[in-house]
Amino acid sequence: MATDPRRKSGLGVMSGMFGLLGRRGSDVEEASEGPERSAAQDPFERVDRPARDVARLLAESPIFQGLNDRELMMIAEFGHIARCHGGTTCWSAGDPAQYLVQVREGRLEMRVSILPGNDHTVRVAKAGDLLGVEAVFGAPSYHLAAVATERTAVVRLPIAELRRVYEAGRPAAIKLYVAFAGVIGTQVKDATLEVGRLLEKTSIMPTQGSGVGSSELAMKDLLAGKV
Repeated sequence: MATDPRRKSGLGVMSGMFGLLGRRGSDVEEASEGPERSAAQDPFERVDRPARDVARLLAESPIFQGLNDRELMMIAEFGHIARCHGGTTCWSAGDPAQYLVQVREGRLEMRVSILPGNDHTVRVAKAGDLLGVEAVFGAPSYHLAAVATERTAVVRLPIAELRRVYEAGRPAAIKLYVAFAGVIGTQVKDATLEVGRLLEKTSIMPTQGSGVGSSELAMKDLLAGKV
């Protein structure tokens, strides 16, 4: 698909992503949609921008470059831009999966709890990365917690709306399905390798004849900086 020259720079011609997202007052949408979290519960601050701006941001990702202008605008119509500050827990493992999230600026760490009070970062999502892809394929909840370690801007697409696109059988559905399948395959492979490295590093996997208790102690010693 030929690249629309309007898409090349996205919103980069403006004063940075947080210049765009730094507006408050009437620019921030207070109401949520349908069964989604209320504004008071949502850790993200939604920003009122037209669908064409959302489309430009999505178009910069290889995942959405297979869509033509009409299909991209159809997806952008139900998406929105949002932001959060560093230190924000965007969602926890087991929370209902409501959005497919494309990181636009900043950093989200995907974490798993390995011991009470101790989390391990499985992967880091930066600009252009997608999160929540497993929910598009039917997962009811997020598998990992997501924590913003710095100011972060994202585009969010409601999972329910994406599923309606699939159910309608539109050409865009096939393009997105193939693209999302590639993303989730890569993420599963990377997560599997990371778990293997974690097990090897911490010796959490018991050797033959050893008990679970010794493995837990080894993990605690590692986390406490004793080994």
